[in-house]
Amino acid sequence: FLMGHSAACSHCASAVWDTRTRPAAALLPTGLILVSPRVAADQRADNPNAPGVRAYYGADEKLYVDRSPMHLVRPDAPPSFVAVAQYENPLLEYQAFELAHRLAQVADRGHGPMPRFVQLPDHNHMSVMTQFDTPYNALGEELRDWCARVLRGEFAARQKL
Repeated sequence: FLMGHSAACSHCASAVWDTRTRPAAALLPTGLILVSPRVAADQRADNPNAPGVRAYYGADEKLYVDRSPMHLVRPDAPPSFVAVAQYENPLLEYQAFELAHRLAQVADRGHGPMPRFVQLPDHNHMSVMTQFDTPYNALGEELRDWCARVLRGEFAARQKL
């Protein structure tokens, strides 16, 4: 399994979905876990991370769609788990919902695996990760269940009719 949090989700998703960064003979993970995913390059006026987006994706905004993992989801990718906190950093909740929606659309059209989507109540961008191995281990419980189901093949691609 490959897991990323926040901006690291861009790295993880690109490694799995982008053929330009993934070698042809690459070993794909069994599952992809994206927590509080920052997977869209944008320069929206209300994006407090716009300077980081520009530093990471470059100054040419015309290339952002082509470079954003949000737009690279593919039906032959491994099963995906998307999680977001209730009190998320600005715009991340929208990116998480949109990503899960895109994954579901690709799965539906290409018979790939449907994503698992979880919104964790009472958590913020950091506590969603720091709660592991505490009494508030909601994400850990969800991940343990999902990983076990993936290993049993329950999140495999749907059969073509």
